[in-house]
Amino acid sequence: MKHVYFLAFLVFCTACDNEDSTNTKQKKSNTDIFGNTTTENTGQAGYLLDSSEFFVDQIIHQHLQQNLNIQEIEAYSFEIYEDYVNKDSIKDAVIAINLLSFAKKESQKPNNTLVSPQLGYLGPYNCFVYFDGKSNSLSKPITVYSSAVSPLKVSFEHISAMNYKDIIIDFKIRNSSFKEIYFLTKNFPKRVFQWKNYDGIGTSNTEAYCFDYFTNENSKAKNIRISEGEIEHISSQVDLFTVDPKLINTHKQVKEFFYIESEGKYFTKKEN
Repeated sequence: MKHVYFLAFLVFCTACDNEDSTNTKQKKSNTDIFGNTTTENTGQAGYLLDSSEFFVDQIIHQHLQQNLNIQEIEAYSFEIYEDYVNKDSIKDAVIAINLLSFAKKESQKPNNTLVSPQLGYLGPYNCFVYFDGKSNSLSKPITVYSSAVSPLKVSFEHISAMNYKDIIIDFKIRNSSFKEIYFLTKNFPKRVFQWKNYDGIGTSNTEAYCFDYFTNENSKAKNIRISEGEIEHISSQVDLFTVDPKLINTHKQVKEFFYIESEGKYFTKKEN
């Protein structure tokens, strides 16, 4: 997990102002892949995933400032997950961003009882952006309302096609966990499915679910089959807001969802 503290970045920029005029002019003439003025990239120029860590930090920081009103010295963390998420042969990525530090500041404000440690700092403090390798660009951030103490988990699966993968986001709300699936629509992630991974963990009313994906002859996208799951024993001493329990698939089917392309999301048949 990379932790980004931009107070150091401000000091660095101040130091750059004192360099000789030739170097200053050269740096000011450089722009990053999104048109923002930046310092020289110490990695391979151009493709973000091959760039230096400092350059990537800058790009993400600038992008969040422009789209989420993140303050210059705000601290946050991010994780980059790489895979092939569209039809081209160039690697893409999902960047999961966690704003726990900002959430803790918000919890100190009067009458802001929802954003509290007792609720895992629940709020719009987790988000992700999609990086398209071919265009070398970032999407606008997609906010996932969840507990900030638990960063988003990102994975990929062949669901809508076999020659590229789709985005799966797992997130927590208090002692529950949820799964969302995103397909790309006009090169932007669109949520097409959501269901619980588990709920009520640590209580007598625990429920858990496992997911399998099956080819549907009538649709390009696979069906999603949900089965009952069992949670392996967890210690009573663990933090229920951050624990990542192992789920055992009982293969006792609960629901099956199918994708309707004209609607752009998954549906299930009504019972009876």
